[in-house]
Amino acid sequence: MQFYICDLIRPEGWRPWNDTTDYFLDSLHYLEFENHGPVYSITGRVKWPGHHRLNDPRQATNFTVSEFIQGDLWLLSTSIEFLVGEEFDEWIRKVDVGYDGRIRYEEFIQRMVAK
Repeated sequence: MQFYICDLIRPEGWRPWNDTTDYFLDSLHYLEFENHGPVYSITGRVKWPGHHRLNDPRQATNFTVSEFIQGDLWLLSTSIEFLVGEEFDEWIRKVDVGYDGRIRYEEFIQRMVAK
């Protein structure tokens, strides 16, 4: 939701863990809401029955960390570090890209570990 899609993300957005096992695809819910970025395009996404693009913010609210897993009640008490919303977008924009416009993954991983 409202995610900055860079070239780190595959165009289809998701793929099965095991290419020969797709028994769960009929029950999978893969939702997107107001994603953006230089390589974002809904046209390249998976064609599974459970893939949906949400357009209603009220519907998308049901899938926020606060609503879906009540993360605002417990996540801060863990040692898990996380970024939210614009904070994440700003962080990912600072990742170095090569001459070809693609993310330099070594630097990306170093930034993730440093955070």
